[in-house]
Amino acid sequence: AFTFSDEVSLIYMKTPLAGRVEKIDSLVAGYLSAALSLEQGRLVSMDCRTIPLCREQIIRYLAERQDETWRNHIFSYGFYMLRKDGLNPAMAMERLRGLSGPQIHELVFQKGINLAKTPAWERRGVMVYRKEGKLESDWNLPLYSSVEGSIFLKKILGINSIKF
Repeated sequence: AFTFSDEVSLIYMKTPLAGRVEKIDSLVAGYLSAALSLEQGRLVSMDCRTIPLCREQIIRYLAERQDETWRNHIFSYGFYMLRKDGLNPAMAMERLRGLSGPQIHELVFQKGINLAKTPAWERRGVMVYRKEGKLESDWNLPLYSSVEGSIFLKKILGINSIKF
């Protein structure tokens, strides 16, 4: 599972529930909603979508989701920085409207925050996976679009010969 912000991408190497998409969506959304609600002590509602991929597409998909993690990271820091400066949510959104990622990044940097030095899990997400039957989590991920990241993903997913 790769997760960032309010998103979880579950990767099944074998198709569960005979590939019944509606059943997969229903069970995953229900389970995650219940588990997070219990953990948070408040009602949490999760959405779900199933994206069938062949093995050759998994690494690229995860690299794209990790790219979205970075974009989300930049925007979130920009938004909450503006909120801290006294803007209400609507005003903060209006201030950010139309700005590119690099422009928001610079805005945050001008306030003394170097996003490249924020925790890796905030910038790149978190991966949870099974290793020798035990759950492992990695909060300091490589960039999946790099050679190191591709090797990491191939190893934990048990993929041997896919080129990125």
